[in-house]
Amino acid sequence: MQDIIFYHASKKEPEYSFRLLKYIIIVFGVILISFFNIFVSLVLCLFLVTNPYFLKKKVDVFQPENYFFCWYFYYFGIGFFAYQIRYFMGLNPGFDERVLLKGMIYSIVIAIFIKIFLRIYLKPIKNIMVNNFFRMRSLSLLLIITFVNSALNMFYWHQLGGIPIFIPGFHSYQKAELGIGLGYIEYLQNFITLVVIFFIVIQWNDKKNNYFKLLLILYNTVFLALMSDSRGAAISSVLVMLILYSWNRKRIGLFKIIVLGILLVFSATAWGALRNNISLLYSGMIFMAEIATEFDNYLHVIDIFPSRMDFQYGGTLVSCIALLVPRVLLPNKNDFLTGGEFLRDVLGLEHIRVGVRMTILGEMYMNFGYLGGVFSIVVLLFFLYLMKIFYKGALRTNSYISYWMAIIMLFAAQSFLVGDMATAFTFTFYNIVFISCLVVLLIIAKNVREYYQRFKNKACDFV
Repeated sequence: MQDIIFYHASKKEPEYSFRLLKYIIIVFGVILISFFNIFVSLVLCLFLVTNPYFLKKKVDVFQPENYFFCWYFYYFGIGFFAYQIRYFMGLNPGFDERVLLKGMIYSIVIAIFIKIFLRIYLKPIKNIMVNNFFRMRSLSLLLIITFVNSALNMFYWHQLGGIPIFIPGFHSYQKAELGIGLGYIEYLQNFITLVVIFFIVIQWNDKKNNYFKLLLILYNTVFLALMSDSRGAAISSVLVMLILYSWNRKRIGLFKIIVLGILLVFSATAWGALRNNISLLYSGMIFMAEIATEFDNYLHVIDIFPSRMDFQYGGTLVSCIALLVPRVLLPNKNDFLTGGEFLRDVLGLEHIRVGVRMTILGEMYMNFGYLGGVFSIVVLLFFLYLMKIFYKGALRTNSYISYWMAIIMLFAAQSFLVGDMATAFTFTFYNIVFISCLVVLLIIAKNVREYYQRFKNKACDFV
């Protein structure tokens, strides 16, 4: 027995020693790099805080928490290098080193606190098991949704005066003018997308491939989004399918993710070239120049507040409520600027038709200073906790509802992370109301069905 115990200990010892050695080398590497460039070492620190799982042999990028922190590192880590490239190309004015230092340290501290609080154990939520009902009716329901979605898009295109992809300059400036008063259609399209995501869950849970259903899903998510000139919505739909495939079918390796990422970047570049009638090379340069511009805006906020402007003390958050009110009841709702619109006006970016995004850290700092970091942590943790609860419940019971809610909460956290707050809050609020209504209806339908089954059994016994 002692020999067996000794054997297992000696077998694990090299693995632990190797992992410890990796961490020691990395720490010394960060310290050494800091003597040459403190900012590069801070980026490496941020990477180690947000993505330590990359040190393991098997990397699961699409595990919910890992996926969120990949985006966190994208905005504040990749964003730093993208900022340097834009500065070298003369696309931004550059910032004082103290602003850069403050911005990097602030993002690392927030990431550490989120990581610490996410370690708290959470019990999985009680699941609503409706798998059999939807599995048997998934094709007929998906056909109905496809018909409704197509009719809604055709009505939207009719109101715009044509299919957006064929309207010259639609993405650049026409959308803001032609789309006035049509915001409710965009909300309806968003709700239908949420329902289609539910059928993506069913598709990947079913071990047998149904290519016709997959074709319908691609039509509803990718094709219609591209026809409406929404490149971001199409890419987001592809990401949803990859994430749910990784959760339900098979973990996607890091090499495949890199290849898929390159293909998505190339597709987005090609689409930009077609949309703006420019060369592929020029479109690629524009696309690369726009990588993680949120970091630049985040630095603008730290540079301006409070040295040149006072903190807003929640002034830009009033729009979170204003956007929920219909324009009929609040005709002057445009007077309530979102955080992105306010910063756009401060920077004098009149050519931008919508607000600029500065991440939740930037907007909360603009309103409350460093105290805004506490609010940032609370908001992100709220959705990340819900995501973990539903994800754990999904792994235990394979409930469609739990998988669906987990992916929606994950994307809500990502939406709040990038900002702006008012837009993220509005869409998340409507999504939660819509989902809550659906879940309540499912519970009622489930209880009615069980009551009918019990009543039927009693009637049979009586006879």
